[in-house]
Amino acid sequence: MNNTHRLTYLSLLTAISLSLFVLEGLLPVPFLAPGAKLGLANIVTVFALYT
Repeated sequence: MNNTHRLTYLSLLTAISLSLFVLEGLLPVPFLAPGAKLGLANIVTVFALYT
């Protein structure tokens, strides 16, 4: 993978992760402690680190 493809791929993963982070903050999760989050953005982060 050349540098341009790698940069584009990482930029897309970053955008997806930020979008999930914002959406997760907007969704109320009644069964967790106040202030706790599900960590959906972390799934994308782990995937990016793995690849």
